[in-house]
Amino acid sequence: MATHTLESLLQWMRDPDTNVMWGWNMIAVMARNKTNQILMQEYLARYDADSYLPAITAEVVAEDSGFKQVIHDYQLDAPRLSFTHADLDDARAQLAMAVLGGVQIGLRKNLDLWHVTSISEADPLQGPWLTLELNLEEVPGTVGEDNRVRLDLQHSDNFRLTLSGDEYEQRLSGDVFKDLFNELPPQQRVFVLGSIEPGGAQGFRPQSFTLRTQSAGEPAADARSAQDLDGALLVFVRMQGSDEGDQVGASFRYLIPNDADQDFSATVVLSRRWLRPLIGAEDKLFEAVQSLLTGNSTFARQYDSDGIIRSAVAQDGELYFAESGSTLIPMPFMNFMITTQIYCSGIRLLANSTRPLSMQADAQGHFDVSWETSAEVGYVLTFDVTGNNPPDLPTKVYKYRYDLSLSARYEFVESDNDLSFKEVHWDLDLTSTQLESNASATSEGAEWLLFIWKVLLEVEKVVRHKVEPKLKDALQAFGINIPIGAMIKDCVKLNFGHAIESLKLRRPRDTGVFGRINPLTTTLVVSPSQVLMPAGGTQQFQMTGASQGIEWSVHELAGPQRSAGSISPQGLYRAPAADAIGGHFQRVRVTASEPASGKRSSALVTVGTNALTINPLYQECSVGERVELQAGRLGEGSLQWSIKSPVAGESGTVVPSELPGGDHTYCAVDKKVRGKLFVLDEIEVCDTITGQARSAHVLVLMWLVTLSITAQVVDEQTAQLTALTDQELVGPVEWQLWLGPGAVDAQGVYRVSEPGTARFALMSAKAPIPDDDYVTGYIIVPLPLSEFARALDDGPHSART
Repeated sequence: MATHTLESLLQWMRDPDTNVMWGWNMIAVMARNKTNQILMQEYLARYDADSYLPAITAEVVAEDSGFKQVIHDYQLDAPRLSFTHADLDDARAQLAMAVLGGVQIGLRKNLDLWHVTSISEADPLQGPWLTLELNLEEVPGTVGEDNRVRLDLQHSDNFRLTLSGDEYEQRLSGDVFKDLFNELPPQQRVFVLGSIEPGGAQGFRPQSFTLRTQSAGEPAADARSAQDLDGALLVFVRMQGSDEGDQVGASFRYLIPNDADQDFSATVVLSRRWLRPLIGAEDKLFEAVQSLLTGNSTFARQYDSDGIIRSAVAQDGELYFAESGSTLIPMPFMNFMITTQIYCSGIRLLANSTRPLSMQADAQGHFDVSWETSAEVGYVLTFDVTGNNPPDLPTKVYKYRYDLSLSARYEFVESDNDLSFKEVHWDLDLTSTQLESNASATSEGAEWLLFIWKVLLEVEKVVRHKVEPKLKDALQAFGINIPIGAMIKDCVKLNFGHAIESLKLRRPRDTGVFGRINPLTTTLVVSPSQVLMPAGGTQQFQMTGASQGIEWSVHELAGPQRSAGSISPQGLYRAPAADAIGGHFQRVRVTASEPASGKRSSALVTVGTNALTINPLYQECSVGERVELQAGRLGEGSLQWSIKSPVAGESGTVVPSELPGGDHTYCAVDKKVRGKLFVLDEIEVCDTITGQARSAHVLVLMWLVTLSITAQVVDEQTAQLTALTDQELVGPVEWQLWLGPGAVDAQGVYRVSEPGTARFALMSAKAPIPDDDYVTGYIIVPLPLSEFARALDDGPHSART
């Protein structure tokens, strides 16, 4: 995957030539794993509302090719965003749904009869995928009407079911699901991720939005492996009073960082051009500068192309302090106490001075405030003397010049994952110079001069104590705090108690909030949220966000007829044993609830009876052909593939697949074997750690078929087999059972004893005919008989040797 570190993204965003926003006010980006987690929670919640997708049985017929597929009791997992072909130029999202259970039977037409050529059984370890493309432009995206961020399966096309590697068959099978989804009620086909809300912040009012998906790297070779490809759902938001943004191209940068020491799963970017007027920091700073001046004042102002003030220079006006008086605390002089009364003339600091009061922006987004000015101030000192025989002290008059120099800088600062506009540099210098006085140093004694010097030190502070607080209160204390994180949470609402939590807030130009999608602290969350585990195993669940006592419960999703397992008060779940499940898997909901608050949260558990699986279970091929095989397992470790009991010159070989996303390939012998209708190879895959093994069978047809065999289901345990040649019965027939439970008698009656988990039986027939020694045929009978009677209406094969 390409490098998307935070620093590399910020460097890209700093470039003035980079178009980050494409005219949109806000872009929210949510990672694949988190959006799929919310989809899974939505899927899980549907079991409470009886709105989950039902099991699907259908027939897919390719009339022109003479092939058809029967899918039986297909159970689909939660939809998840897929990024095989995610493209920002395209308004379609890729969705993928795993087939968790069900049987697929492939049939081929021969001599006007259908016969079984392959059988596969899906389970949570290994099965096909249903992929589809969702038209995101069909999402209304109008805040206040339907503001849900939702995926509606009705607005989908290009359905593909990966029953085989043949693209035509995939599309044909997918069309069956397209028709089905178009007929589903809304509660079964609409999946809601969250919503874009009006929000409470002034001006932060979304009006509309549009959805896109984006891949984080190169697409995978096939739909199944693409489930591990990173990608994101993007929400482009237009605020009230703004225009719609432009179509984002394929070159748009992936905005979620992948720093190894962070857990980024979401990014929200806010447009600088939209956010600056909304915040109005520059205007507020100008108002603070202007507030210093009394009376009428004017500034020469310049604005940028967005209408934001760039500079302001004072043309007139002044900072004025009216004349005032003050009294110093009594001070000792010789044997007396003297209280000094100070009268200060008015102070006028002109705005348009040596260096006028001004505010100026630079290219980096800083704002500098500067001012150099001066004022002359007169003081009159009178003295009140107490003590024995107090002297009559004369009034003193002084004049001072005060020189003021101000330099301050303001900028946007990231603090506590929020944004502030405040002072980052402050330099205020106020100096005084005595210009004149009526005092005479030669006629006054040293003690008196020392006393006057102390008084003048206090006098000099009078102006400083007036001017400095005024400037500091208006400018140094100036600051605006913008709660970006809270504004985003208020606007982008995610389902099931999730929200975008800010980890890093940066403002290279546009403001970026880089964070993760996390449960709110007020929300109960069970973890892990999704588990695949073996029958009889244990899983410890944890709970976060709870403040009161927690109660754990477990519920079987398919109904109360099967055991759901058990869970302890501490959240330790124990799955039911394999013999209590009655199939290859079952789904269980584990729920933690807080009775005091009524809050609850659930996790989805899939319990499998098999720790190892292989598909297809049965496949027919011809001499020299290849068959692709797939295996799945629980846990980690290696698998060993082999031909069981191989026969030299007859058996094929198993090698690693050369196809993208492939597993292993069976290679049939390249020469026909005389005297045999077929060669039947058993391919075994073995877990090298547990020793558990599973088998698949490949039938390699050696000779031309002329004898047909049909099977008519009589009852749940009986089928009548009939051998035909040229649509006529033949006899006597010698029947043989090669694989599968039960037995077949001389009259062709096949009786299933205990089918167990067997999915098929293989039987052959041999019958004499004139001018030839005999003809032979074979038939694959899917099991159990009661479920596949329709597939057996026509069915089979013969060969002449």
